[in-house]
Amino acid sequence: MAVGLYENATGLLNAFAWQNGTYVVAPLPAGSSSRATAVNDSGDVAGWYVDTANNEYGFVWNPTTNQVIKVKGPKGSKFLTVTGINNTGAQITGSYNISTGETIGFIGTCSGTGCF
Repeated sequence: MAVGLYENATGLLNAFAWQNGTYVVAPLPAGSSSRATAVNDSGDVAGWYVDTANNEYGFVWNPTTNQVIKVKGPKGSKFLTVTGINNTGAQITGSYNISTGETIGFIGTCSGTGCF
């Protein structure tokens, strides 16, 4: 499987997965701009998106089931990115910025409907 992003006709970036000749776009909120940055051996995809209100979230997505788990950073954080996912899909890595402008790296644990 390969994952990545493409720019659509309106200029938004869209996360996608490509597996065995099938191209699937991540089912994220309409109007959001997204990036798929990592995939594990089970086919779980990690990435991040920016919604129409300019809020940033990470996501974990399974293209087979089309299930998406939204990843929110701590209150007041900005520029959250999810850049890695382990092979069980239970842990993700990434970073976010805090109000002082510092970048904080994280390892988050996912279960069912949420991460962290």
